[in-house]
Amino acid sequence: MNKLYGPWSDIVIGYKVIRADDGWQWVWVEPGEDNDVGAVFDLESGAYRDAARDWDENGCGVPRLTGTLKALATKLEKVGR
Repeated sequence: MNKLYGPWSDIVIGYKVIRADDGWQWVWVEPGEDNDVGAVFDLESGAYRDAARDWDENGCGVPRLTGTLKALATKLEKVGR
């Protein structure tokens, strides 16, 4: 699911979950800024759930993104990812 999930419809900024050396991690992509990265998780779903947590803590009042990221995490957990 190497797609960019962002808070607004123009999707030039947002979270992307990538394969890391030891698992999966989220990356916050924002043009002109250094990327922020999350912790590494064994399962892809853990990275999506952590991205949702990060958005809850640092987001700009756009709760829909949190729900999208949590839904993706749940979907992946159901298939063992």
